[in-house]
Amino acid sequence: MFNTGVWLPGPTGWIGRVRAGLDTADADCPFLLYGTDRLALAHLVIAVAFCGVLRDPVRNIWVVEDQGP
Repeated sequence: MFNTGVWLPGPTGWIGRVRAGLDTADADCPFLLYGTDRLALAHLVIAVAFCGVLRDPVRNIWVVEDQGP
């Protein structure tokens, strides 16, 4: 393999900084990472629902149809 720090010093340093921040947050407040996992999962579920609308808008109109009060 090659050293990615030589080819991509900016992104590699940023990823290392993010990793260190996540490790610190996990050590100090482990409940923070649990919440972000659930939030990310919810966004993926919503995105999957809208993928059907993009693929076949007529058949999946129920996703974007206004139900009203």
